[in-house]
Amino acid sequence: MSTQASIPYPRALDVTESCIPSSLTQCPRWVAWHWVQVYRRWTKVPLSPSTGGTASVTNADTWADFETALHYARSHHHAGVGVVLIGDGLMGWDLDHAVDPATNQPELWAAEIINSLNSYAELSPSGTGVRIFLKADLCPDGRKRHGHIECYDRGRYLTVTGHALPGVPQDVEARQTEHDEVYRRILGVVSQPPPSISSVWTGISSKRNSQLNRLRMRRQTLDLLDSSGPAGYGSASEADAAIAAGLCGAGLTADEALDALASSARGQDALRRKGRHGEAYLRRTIEHAAQFVGPTILRPDGRLVQQRFVRRHPAVTTLPKRPGVGA
Repeated sequence: MSTQASIPYPRALDVTESCIPSSLTQCPRWVAWHWVQVYRRWTKVPLSPSTGGTASVTNADTWADFETALHYARSHHHAGVGVVLIGDGLMGWDLDHAVDPATNQPELWAAEIINSLNSYAELSPSGTGVRIFLKADLCPDGRKRHGHIECYDRGRYLTVTGHALPGVPQDVEARQTEHDEVYRRILGVVSQPPPSISSVWTGISSKRNSQLNRLRMRRQTLDLLDSSGPAGYGSASEADAAIAAGLCGAGLTADEALDALASSARGQDALRRKGRHGEAYLRRTIEHAAQFVGPTILRPDGRLVQQRFVRRHPAVTTLPKRPGVGA
């Protein structure tokens, strides 16, 4: 039995446009989206209402106004629509697994965030998550995820359903102070980015050097997952290979690394670039990185490189081939 057949096609809530705030629908940067299965999971791939191809969060030519995007999604039987975040003051919090299926009410931890931010909030397409939209700026060097909680203000699109939560404001509110407080409590300090490595490198112990380097490698890995295109490397493919090396070198199995890459902004960008060969491309990239257990090092120029003189680890296995997918 194939992996494809074993994973049921996910359902999505219908879009209720009458409940979507006008401050969102008036944004001229909407996309449609549909489900695409990448190996063992379904991911939401954005679609351009004007071309029908995969949309990009960095290419305004692939966006449209709300009415056009909604009409395209419905006429082509796609799952829904989403709005692109570009760092102009609109941001969103994404809470996964935030709704108790037994009561259809937000979990206590999610309700605390919803009440604290006090802005427009709605159910995610699955009905099990929550999106919160507000007017605020996110520290560009700060963390963007912790467990089931993520927040973004650029370089991403967020799906929009119009299934507003009861009791929340009906519009997207200005909530910089509230955002900073919640962000600081959950994700870390907001006021300033962490100090640069160069400013603290001199005179510290070799143990501290190692700790700082691991933290820097973790940040570079997260930044690469959140990026698209070359991202400072020679090409987008080189950046894809670097993040695959970072994930496998950090101890993730091939399956875990593929799941992490496929669900990231970089994975979605690779699917867009490679078209129908995208899934096979991601699998081959991870398989190649998994041939070497590391160590993965961070070069002085900030690039992740996996040393290739270490022999193959006996516990590493390649991913199973999918029927009908390239070698």
